[in-house]
Amino acid sequence: MNLAILIKQYFPSYGDNITIDVFDGDYPISGNATVIVDGDTEHPIEVTIDETGHVVVPIDAAPGAHTVEVTFAKENYENVTKVATVTVPKVTPIVYVNGTEVEYGTPATINITVTDEEGNPINGTVIVVASWEVDGETQVVELVDGKGKATFVLAGLGQGAYADINATYVENDNYTTAYNDTEIIKI
Repeated sequence: MNLAILIKQYFPSYGDNITIDVFDGDYPISGNATVIVDGDTEHPIEVTIDETGHVVVPIDAAPGAHTVEVTFAKENYENVTKVATVTVPKVTPIVYVNGTEVEYGTPATINITVTDEEGNPINGTVIVVASWEVDGETQVVELVDGKGKATFVLAGLGQGAYADINATYVENDNYTTAYNDTEIIKI
């Protein structure tokens, strides 16, 4: 018997899935498998491979390289183990910036929201730059409450001024650098 295990990774986002395919030559084989991620034998993942020889295994792993060990067991077959390294990529967050036109003398409130691609709020550091004809202002905003939101107050603009607001999410262990489209606030 020519039993083969194929491990593929599908990581559209941080902590998603791997797939396991088991074949005897060209024929898919169903059965049970044990998956161990990063040598964590205390928490093995038990999976059932369907009649197409396929199973999707969710793994909750931070970005970076991870060792995945799959052991397939089925009656009339010797246990087969395959070890592979999968790499979970960093996710590029989405940065939203919005504000509204304000009356002269009223500070403009700029709202910043940062989420992952599924809309979940994330923590991190955002650098907000407000620029206008004469001057500018930069603030560093820490998103630490798990809500992925911050407020930036912009005061002191002259009447009829436009402020361009740009926000940059700073890369960290889990997420890449991300930028918003410029938001323009009119005074």
